[in-house]
Amino acid sequence: MRRREPSLRRRSLENDQKNQTKMEELKGELLQAKEAWVQEKTSLEDKVEKFRKMVAEMEADALEQAHKLEVMLKERDEMMKEAEKEEEKEVEKEEEKEEIEISSILGSQDSEEEENDGAVGEVRVSV
Repeated sequence: MRRREPSLRRRSLENDQKNQTKMEELKGELLQAKEAWVQEKTSLEDKVEKFRKMVAEMEADALEQAHKLEVMLKERDEMMKEAEKEEEKEVEKEEEKEEIEISSILGSQDSEEEENDGAVGEVRVSV
């Protein structure tokens, strides 16, 4: 039995050494995996940060464009209002011209009628 004991011890020591070697290998693999994970995490965090900056820039650009558009629309509205006022003034001027022409035509017709009335009166008197 004594012979078996040393071989059991030897096997046990050999198994312990194999187990220890395997544990060291696994620890190394685990450390490598952890390092790779940390690098990937850092890379992803960098990408997320770049994306956030890009989105913030796009939002700022969009706000700036919206403001420019709003200013342009206000200017256009003001120009349209001014054009409408000018058009209204032109229409009023045309209406005034027409009224003056009508008044002058009516005035000249009244003068002619008065002359005709006077002539008719003269004719009547002479008849």
